[in-house]
Amino acid sequence: RQRDHYDYWYRILDEKGREKLYRNILLYDAYKFGTDHTEGKATEVADFDNPNPAMQHFFGPVGNKVGHNQHGAYATGDAVYYMGYRMLDKDGAITYTHEMTHDSDQDIYLGGYGRRSGLGPEFFAKGLLQAPDHPDDATITINSILKHSKSDSTESRRLQVLDPTTRFNNADDLKQYVHNMFDVVYMLEYLEGNSILKLDTNQKQQLLRKVTNEYHPDPDGNKVYATNVVRNLTVEEVERLRSFNDLIDNNILSSREYASGKYERNGYFTIKLFAPIYAALSNDDGTPGDLMGRRMAYELLAAKGFKDGMVPYISNQFEADARANNKTITSYGKTKGLVTDTLVLQKLFNGQYNTWSDFKKAMYKERQDKFNKLNKISFKDPSQPWTRNIIKTIHSVNELQNLMNEAVRKDTETPHWYNYNPETDSAVHKLKRAIFKAYLDQTNGFRSSIFENKK
Repeated sequence: RQRDHYDYWYRILDEKGREKLYRNILLYDAYKFGTDHTEGKATEVADFDNPNPAMQHFFGPVGNKVGHNQHGAYATGDAVYYMGYRMLDKDGAITYTHEMTHDSDQDIYLGGYGRRSGLGPEFFAKGLLQAPDHPDDATITINSILKHSKSDSTESRRLQVLDPTTRFNNADDLKQYVHNMFDVVYMLEYLEGNSILKLDTNQKQQLLRKVTNEYHPDPDGNKVYATNVVRNLTVEEVERLRSFNDLIDNNILSSREYASGKYERNGYFTIKLFAPIYAALSNDDGTPGDLMGRRMAYELLAAKGFKDGMVPYISNQFEADARANNKTITSYGKTKGLVTDTLVLQKLFNGQYNTWSDFKKAMYKERQDKFNKLNKISFKDPSQPWTRNIIKTIHSVNELQNLMNEAVRKDTETPHWYNYNPETDSAVHKLKRAIFKAYLDQTNGFRSSIFENKK
């Protein structure tokens, strides 16, 4: 598994990055007993006096005397220490992708440009470069380590890459996968948005929220790093939402999986596959917040690839350009160029888009223009009892829109109790999951577009 993960990075990095993968990083396993089927963190812990041969003849002699706490693992740059998870379990494999991001992002994954100023180390791991925890995770993430099988018990619900060793042979494969995946994401978000726009004010308030930026001083007193805050909409704000583009311009996202509150910087957040972020909220004065940064990073990967899209956005690649433009910041006593979202937009697209909202509108429109070429798709109807096994076949976007209208209507009638779970309680979520899974399988892991007019 660990070899497969490194092979993934070897295939998508350029020659300079590949050479840097050759290094020594010591990994210490946890003193835990369990099996590959142990869910979560194994609970039986060995201490240094344990008579188990693993402790007596291996961990003791190698000298790993780190006391364990409740964390899964931690990285130091030259080593990784497992604590709550076991290295060779599936959970340990996912943890490996997390900790190796910490040990590799600045000098290797990000092309040697380092992390973009203001983005903490956790931004780059969970929800961005770390592999998803499970094959059925409804998150925008890349499975870079686990080989799944069509015979797995979870196959009917799998939403992630089946086998990264065969899916990703180079950086173009990664771009193709994410671009074709976003064909589905953008289309379903567009349909859901149109359905919501037909509702009354109270219903829109129930289904939508707004994301904003807050600015808090860093240790040097700089207030240029955005913190994303999600809040409920006022009646006046809802009444401004008359067209699909209004959802983008007014920084709207779904209330389904984005709760109201502050999304602190350097947090452990994931971007949801079936809960839209229509917003293109940027930071003209510095670095984006953790929600918007992760979402936009993947949108840029879909549009321009890893090296030419995602990396320039999340790294300090344009630091020298910022300095040349006299946009600088003092951080820990050192003056350096401050890369803003405005600078990144200009450098990536050379003036093609005036704002990030323009970019996002163009991404949705790119898919809208292909709606008449949508492939026919069949899937198990999630609105019917699963025991009936009713198959729904869709031939056009209009048919999908009608299904979405009905699902959105049902969601407005569903109470949101304290234990509300979109997987079981949201008709929209279940519909989007069924459609996404069907296209994932039909295109063999998004090796082709859903817009090829295969009727």
